[in-house]
Amino acid sequence: MSRHSLAVLIVVAGAMVWSPVHAFAQRGQLLEGLFRSVVEAELERAREQEEAARRRAADAANRPLPSGPPPHRLPDAPPPRPRPNSANSGPDRKRLESLRDLLDRFSHHSSDLATQLRQPSNRIPGVRELVAPALHLQAHADALARQAAAETNYRNLIGNYEELDGDWRQLSFSLRSLSGLSAQTRRDVDALDDYSNQICRILGIETQFNRERMQDLLVACTTYMEVLLDDLRYMRSVPGQERLIQDGRILEERLRREATFVSKGSLGEIMPRFHQFVTEWRVYSARLYDLNDPYIDRRLERIRHCGSEVFALLSMPASPDMGYFQHIANRLHSEVLQLMDGLSIRALARLPREQQNRILADTRQLYRASDDLKKHADEGDDDLAHLREVVNDIDRRWHALESQISGLPSVQPNNLAAINQYTHELLDIVGTHQALDRAQAIQLAAALEGEAEYLFADIQRYRRYYTPASFASSFLGNSDQFLQLSRRLHSQLANDANLGALQETGGLLLKTWDQLSGEASTLSQHGLAGSRPARIQNGIRETAKTMADLAAMLME
Repeated sequence: MSRHSLAVLIVVAGAMVWSPVHAFAQRGQLLEGLFRSVVEAELERAREQEEAARRRAADAANRPLPSGPPPHRLPDAPPPRPRPNSANSGPDRKRLESLRDLLDRFSHHSSDLATQLRQPSNRIPGVRELVAPALHLQAHADALARQAAAETNYRNLIGNYEELDGDWRQLSFSLRSLSGLSAQTRRDVDALDDYSNQICRILGIETQFNRERMQDLLVACTTYMEVLLDDLRYMRSVPGQERLIQDGRILEERLRREATFVSKGSLGEIMPRFHQFVTEWRVYSARLYDLNDPYIDRRLERIRHCGSEVFALLSMPASPDMGYFQHIANRLHSEVLQLMDGLSIRALARLPREQQNRILADTRQLYRASDDLKKHADEGDDDLAHLREVVNDIDRRWHALESQISGLPSVQPNNLAAINQYTHELLDIVGTHQALDRAQAIQLAAALEGEAEYLFADIQRYRRYYTPASFASSFLGNSDQFLQLSRRLHSQLANDANLGALQETGGLLLKTWDQLSGEASTLSQHGLAGSRPARIQNGIRETAKTMADLAAMLME
């Protein structure tokens, strides 16, 4: 992260007074500045890689050939006549002017979209996890619009725009899959889709998707399939075991061919091929779910997540996997039965009578709802609207019951965790999004904690050099607080803390990161010399992306 970018964050942080009235706007501006810094760092790395590639190509061209007879020297040719700059010719100049106008509009609407998604009135389930991609898109679009204003050749915009277009296609797909967005947000999405299509036509490029990421996902999926088939081979007393293994090997080889095809096929060719594979895979996986083996289930879950990511990359709406839905509905029913076994009269005897009655009533209602869902799933009911009502009812009843029983000694924590997991998975299948994707938040928090530990160690390594003492005390204190807050947030997420507590810790974490990054930008003026300030500043830069994504997800 450049000093200028860090300085921007400091000015933004200091420009407003921290108060309830300005807190929302201040955090929003700080997040926007943070994402701008992240995008600038990404673009700078891309420029450095391009420059390094050009230098390698130039070195290879100038490298002397192996010794041999000198080549026949031709007489010097006259210098070529200067040709008009094609980049400034009429059609190309009009293309560049059109691109500048469209990119300015794209940047404007992406800013409006990010603002809309951060509004509390627009905070519907599923939106939180899209705030970070929206802020990243806004920063990237702004940087590309500024690049276009300085360019003289529109072709120089193609590489950066392809990346921006791929990011937008995924975000657009995710937004359109939500219900309840405001009319203004939908208008912004429609406008951005339109601008994106126009820009692709002017640049002469196809709709973008991340080929490398899709190929990586399919290769990982084949690895999971291979491990799954190894597990299946060593299982005992499995009906039709050889046939299951044989059919699985056929699908595994088919997926390897699809992974190879991704590198050369067009989007129009890849999408139907992948859809056909998924259809065949779901028929096969339904046979594996019937085995009710935890190891097989774990492999199937990883494969399913890979498939979900591929659907998102291709902007393809995935039809619900009703075989998986039936499996999870049955698992939930079993876990609710286990919960009822733990809520015996002996377990509830010490509780007040009113609380006993409330727990027993809520448990009976939860069991009836889960039993109703199991019957619908076993009968092959695919009416999503009705299933959504049943699953939402289970979710409400479970939240009402969980807080009352979580502290009872007879209730197993694994049982509670399983009911939470299966309820969330059922909600995802029927299209009801969670207010907060805790699984993703936990991954980000774990990554941030690891980065904070490395940063803390680097800062502590040079503690004797910091001057004056007041700066040393503040800088070391902020580094320690940043580490402790990242640990606290990770622990809170792992222990299902309520959203208010997570937001409070996230706000403190963002404020501490801002103070720490501001102090790091002045290390060369406070006793640290040579390459040491850059080492610490690079460590802070490494935390910026994770910090930005997590803060956006937890934003109030």
